[in-house]
Amino acid sequence: MYYQIYDAKTDKAFIACSDFLEAKSMCDYLNDPHYFDINEPDYKIRSIDKADHPLKGNMKIDKSYKEGDTVRYETFTGKLRTVRVTAKVPNIKNGKDGFDGVIIGKSRSYIQSTSKEEVWGYDNQIIRVYCKELNRWK
Repeated sequence: MYYQIYDAKTDKAFIACSDFLEAKSMCDYLNDPHYFDINEPDYKIRSIDKADHPLKGNMKIDKSYKEGDTVRYETFTGKLRTVRVTAKVPNIKNGKDGFDGVIIGKSRSYIQSTSKEEVWGYDNQIIRVYCKELNRWK
């Protein structure tokens, strides 16, 4: 269930929130007389099913990558690492596909503690991919 804040005058949706308290707080803020909006909308809250959410099915992040792309992934210890992919490796370990990479960015503190620059990870650990070809995050 989602809670949608909408303009009661126009029935136009403004934002969707995942819980009621978050939606109420946002709605109270938007209806505050000190908040200036030239159109002076009258914001209300209505519940909507997940199936009726406007972005249903469109929120999946593309995690496909190639050599040279940058991936952000979560290790099994919960740490986040950013690496430049040097190779896609089928069956890297335990029958799972993965990647080899070189640590970049803030993750470099790992290098200082282990003196390793090269790491590997499973594809299912990837959170985001920066596509070198598109020059943006997917």
